[in-house]
Amino acid sequence: MRHHLLEICLQLGTFQVIEKCKTVTGIRRKRADNDGDPHMLLKLENGYEELVTKRSMKEKWGDLVIEAACANKATLGKVSKPCDGYVSKIQIPNLGDHIKVTGSLVMDTHNGWNEIHLITKIEILKLTL
Repeated sequence: MRHHLLEICLQLGTFQVIEKCKTVTGIRRKRADNDGDPHMLLKLENGYEELVTKRSMKEKWGDLVIEAACANKATLGKVSKPCDGYVSKIQIPNLGDHIKVTGSLVMDTHNGWNEIHLITKIEILKLTL
């Protein structure tokens, strides 16, 4: 189902795939824009600076947008239709959780920033001091 959702997103014309499977780590921060799917911001750990665009520096505080498609009831038709009959099993992390996120790294060409869009796995990590 995940690949089906990615294909639909690509057909909408707002995403370009950079890497089909990318894993990043960081701290889950505030909620981002919402169309019914959980959009979150991830404060990336050092080493992922190349994923942050000028637009995300300006509008997302340098954070990476991550999205768990079909995890909630979508509120926009273009989002809800691809999810008909499917609910993601992704567990949404709490604010401040240190997490490892895996999914498709895409450029949102409409907004000008990169995203992990269609998260396939979230792992909550222990903070190390």
